Amino acid sequence: MQPPLPPGIVLQKRYSLLKVLGEGGFGRTYLARDQDCYDELCVIKEYNPSIKGTYALEKSKELFVREAQVLYKIEHPRVPKFRATFEQGKRLFLVQDYVEGQTYRSLLDERIRENRAFTQLEVVEFLQQMLPVLAHIHGKGIIHRDISPDNIIRRRSDRLPVLIDFGAVKEVTCLEGTTGLGSRTIQGTTVGKRGYSPPEQLRTGKIYPNSDLYALAVTAIMLMTGKKPQELFYESVMTWRWHQWVPTLDLWLAQLLNKMLSRVPENRYQSAKQVEQVLRSRVGLMGSAVRPPDGSVLYQQLRDRPRPQTGKAYKIKDSKVGDRPGFLRKVQTWMGQGIYASIILFISLGTVVWFRSLPRQSAQPQSASSETTPRVSRLPASPTTSTTKPITYEIPLDLWSGQKSDRQTIKARQTYRYRIYGETGQLLNVLLDTEKVGITVSGSDLQPINNRAVLEWKGILPADGTYYIEISPIQQMTESEPFVLTVSLMAAE
Repeated sequence: MQPPLPPGIVLQKRYSLLKVLGEGGFGRTYLARDQDCYDELCVIKEYNPSIKGTYALEKSKELFVREAQVLYKIEHPRVPKFRATFEQGKRLFLVQDYVEGQTYRSLLDERIRENRAFTQLEVVEFLQQMLPVLAHIHGKGIIHRDISPDNIIRRRSDRLPVLIDFGAVKEVTCLEGTTGLGSRTIQGTTVGKRGYSPPEQLRTGKIYPNSDLYALAVTAIMLMTGKKPQELFYESVMTWRWHQWVPTLDLWLAQLLNKMLSRVPENRYQSAKQVEQVLRSRVGLMGSAVRPPDGSVLYQQLRDRPRPQTGKAYKIKDSKVGDRPGFLRKVQTWMGQGIYASIILFISLGTVVWFRSLPRQSAQPQSASSETTPRVSRLPASPTTSTTKPITYEIPLDLWSGQKSDRQTIKARQTYRYRIYGETGQLLNVLLDTEKVGITVSGSDLQPINNRAVLEWKGILPADGTYYIEISPIQQMTESEPFVLTVSLMAAE
């Protein structure tokens, strides 16, 4: 590899180099000024590989040239715009727009030093902003193959994420929304970033549009957890276990990211637009415990989402009154109070008239010897059936550590419903320490997938999704009953 060019040198009598921004296996990146465009800042990437071998050199040069071609095609406001390519002094260069801001890796490192990470709302907004970019490039038959926090910059001017570094990009002929299975399988070079790229890309070089969705989901959980991929991915069972590192996590978001992270491409969302639709449908249901920044896309959607109608609207025909909303509200208040008082007065007068119309009887003393109507004494009230309403306690159960136990006390007409997330083929094992309560396992539609069991239930989960473990009495209880529930979830042998 040749040494870096010194600051101050001018390339093509136009580009004045300011400093080196970064250096990698294929070359360097410089910050420069374009003297033909009012000294506007730009980025110059130099092809200067450190690798050896004829094939590797040819392949790296092919990727470098391809990046220029792809950037020229994309033309998206959140992808750096291509400017030019040129060769000088036996060195190959590519010029593109400069994006002022910080990479999400740098932003995350800052938060980790402050002992915090990105919130759930921030990550949802991040996904909403990145998915249209992926939908755009996938629609042009382009797959990035190297999405990670290092290759996304939050632009300082508008705080929007910008996708950079298309050096590993692959152009394909399949359309967005197809996995490219069978005759449409895409065979490519095995490039990507370990931990972020999906298994099919790293092992075989096969890629699909949802290969980028996998890497985007990994990026999202890195931002929320502050952990490295190798800390959260268990290769022995090929499973991501990240939920326990997010203090407050909505179940729907966990399900969405887990589907994007499926190791089988067919089980993932097939396009960025599908993920966008899920997010759009969920924005109105999100809580506001952590308020997103004013002016952000998510804040505007939460602010402008449709609200339920609480009554009918009536048009005011009298423009003179309508021009005085304060006076109108007072008139409406006085009228309402007058009608209410009139109704009360009418009911009171009717009650008085009715009471006075009742026949009156004079009270006559009775002698001691006169017969009187026998009195019936009340019998003690017999016990009646309890009218206590059934109560269901729903408890999310974190099984990403493999096994979890919970101790509770149950009474008559009570049910404990434990909510878990499982994947196809995983082995679920449920144990109880008492025979007075039963186990029922249901799918996300609350339809049982087993016969009710006592003490133990074991089975293979038929699909990815939410499951419920219901614990309820199997006989009428006269007193509370303690129980200990132990649940384990692991890969089937």
